[in-house]
Amino acid sequence: MSFTDETGNSKRQKWQLLDGFRCDLIGVVFPEEHRWRSDKSDGWVFAARTIRIGGTGEGATHFLVRAGRAGTRDVIERVPELSHLRDRKIVVVGGGALGAPSCFEFARCGVGELRVLDLDFVDPGTISRWPQGASAAGQLRVDAIGRMLI
Repeated sequence: MSFTDETGNSKRQKWQLLDGFRCDLIGVVFPEEHRWRSDKSDGWVFAARTIRIGGTGEGATHFLVRAGRAGTRDVIERVPELSHLRDRKIVVVGGGALGAPSCFEFARCGVGELRVLDLDFVDPGTISRWPQGASAAGQLRVDAIGRMLI
């Protein structure tokens, strides 16, 4: 397989060994709408197969991998109404059953800066009302929210 790097030079790609397995990858490009009611641009989907090196092919794993667009610019192109949020700062007082889900939604919408004020811990007794579930029990709420948003 060969590819061209950003300087235009052709490079030869060598297979990487992954603990005795080889990964075969085929990429397919297709037209896809990335902005609302705009011209289509390139979308990608990959067919992948992992196979044991030196094996007969029996037990190979096949799967599809779709390349998604998840950067800040991609979100803004999809929902232009959210573009003004990049320059906004939101302070959330309380990261409990209402504050924590709000933080996740603000981050998802592309808010430029999010500050959370809460000195409490995630209580296992109220975990059913908290977005992260039992994995966050005992952590400071602001730390748990921060880890989820990274």
